[in-house]
Amino acid sequence: MSNADELIHRVRQWPFVRVEARAERVVLRATADDAPIAEIDRVTGALCAFVPADLRASLVRTEPLVSEANGGVAITLTDEQSRRAGERVLRRRVDLERFGAQFREASP
Repeated sequence: MSNADELIHRVRQWPFVRVEARAERVVLRATADDAPIAEIDRVTGALCAFVPADLRASLVRTEPLVSEANGGVAITLTDEQSRRAGERVLRRRVDLERFGAQFREASP
């Protein structure tokens, strides 16, 4: 199983994420309006997570394998280390969707 397929398999088990497989491309959704939060290319292992600019900067700072991409961050899933980094990125993106309003309301 490729690293991309392993990550997809793991994410399918998350209760707040819907996985849509479309041939080589997989779309992940976890928003109330059903907007995509990420895409994974199963052939190349490219993961692009759609995140706001403030989270983008934080992810690039804390995850050395992650780079900024148009509208989000990107990582290529080439080994276990990059797969784990991709999983951490997706968890933070899902948490933002689930708890973002609470964080904004609690901020002074």
